Amino acid sequence: MVTLLYGDEPQLLEEKKQNLLHQYTDRTLLTLREEQGPGSILGQLQEVSLFGEPRVFLLVHLPIFDKPKKKLAPEWQGLRDYLQSYTGEDPIIVVYPETIDGRLQGNKAFLGAVESFKFEKVEGEALFQWIQQHCKAHKQKIDPDGMAYLRDLVDLWKDVPLAFLRTEFDRLFLLLKKGESMTAPFLKEHMTDFGEKNIFRFKDALLTKDARTLLDLFPSMLKNKSVDMAMAYVHNQMHLQLMVSECAYYGMTLPEIQSLFKEKGMKANPYTIKLAFEARRKIQIPAVATLISQLYHLILQSRQGIADMSQFQDICLAYCAN
Repeated sequence: MVTLLYGDEPQLLEEKKQNLLHQYTDRTLLTLREEQGPGSILGQLQEVSLFGEPRVFLLVHLPIFDKPKKKLAPEWQGLRDYLQSYTGEDPIIVVYPETIDGRLQGNKAFLGAVESFKFEKVEGEALFQWIQQHCKAHKQKIDPDGMAYLRDLVDLWKDVPLAFLRTEFDRLFLLLKKGESMTAPFLKEHMTDFGEKNIFRFKDALLTKDARTLLDLFPSMLKNKSVDMAMAYVHNQMHLQLMVSECAYYGMTLPEIQSLFKEKGMKANPYTIKLAFEARRKIQIPAVATLISQLYHLILQSRQGIADMSQFQDICLAYCAN
């Protein structure tokens, strides 16, 4: 039997591969790779074991699939044909850590002839579902505030690998005491900085007008591409802060503000709104409005390639001094 594992989500693909290999611990594992060449690989697959020893073959990332603008090389065609019609007793596991275009005739025929498992990149809501399932499988809990914080963090990080999150959560599980759940403060303290987690510290320091912390963070932000991310994030968060503060100023409660945002189709999650509501007494609405306006114009200049990024520091420090 031939089993194909393919797709652009390496973590799930690796987990499935290990599960399959675990079923064949009574067999000798033979791993075959592209550099061995199609002739040598085919010869080893066809070779009869001298002592009848049961084997399992693992074929790793072999170029046996067509691509939209690149046909399968002729020298690999014989190996693909052999795998497609294989009826031997030794299991063959084909690992191909890329997507396969099933619309192409050769690929379609191969996918129809073998057992296959497709692993698509986990992102968006599916990523958070995976996190919840992973926590549940290990009998650990993450509370709503913790999950809301995590959503903000992952959104800020953008393209975060599932493998990183799995390793990270396995480490966090070891830090939890019996009966504890993962809260937002716990995650803030213990999560590794995959991306620019310092932007959260930056935003909190800006809200509290902590100029010393801002000055500590500015050098690393201004010397690389994260400055554009920082400006956009701070602009969006301060705009949210302004809206929440204005609603509270006119007497709206936190649940009423959260409901209003939901009714208007705004994407801010309830936890972020809660943080803004709690911070409302620390800010002055006119000063925040001025800060937002200045950041907006600086972001426009940055996109046009004419901005002086040192102005970002000046704007934020001027807000702290207000």
